[in-house]
Amino acid sequence: MTRVDELMFFLNAGNSYEDAAGLCHEWGVQTSETAVHDWFTRRSLEWSLERARAAAAATGKLPSFEKEIRRLNEQRVFESMANPATSQKVHVAIYALEIEKAKLELATRSAETRFKLETEKLEVSKRRVAVLEAKIKSAAKEVRKAANAKGGITPETLKAIEEKLLL
Repeated sequence: MTRVDELMFFLNAGNSYEDAAGLCHEWGVQTSETAVHDWFTRRSLEWSLERARAAAAATGKLPSFEKEIRRLNEQRVFESMANPATSQKVHVAIYALEIEKAKLELATRSAETRFKLETEKLEVSKRRVAVLEAKIKSAAKEVRKAANAKGGITPETLKAIEEKLLL
């Protein structure tokens, strides 16, 4: 593992830029908290994507950049919110986006729930159709049996068939 990887893991674990600058000093690299912040901000997305590609190559599966991009966005939002120099307009915009995100998630869950209920209704209808088809088959068998009998279909036989069909 390179020092770059170590520093990236260190920062991605939630450690402060001040602590990261101290780690760099331990390695003999003279830097400042601001320089580490600037470097991390510019390099973190590229580094994360490289790691995702390497993991994909090792496993043979396509990388999921969506999860990594979401994590990086959350990190940037946190940094913006924690920075006292960030304007109130940015804070309001971030909260508005969070509210919109919550609304979309709620709508998605609602749609998924409706879809699940409709799917269950469809399954119940399919079972009902199967039961009715079985009853029709049984009634058709009774009709053929009665038709082949010497007396044909009698009113009593017809009534018995209708009762089986629940008519």
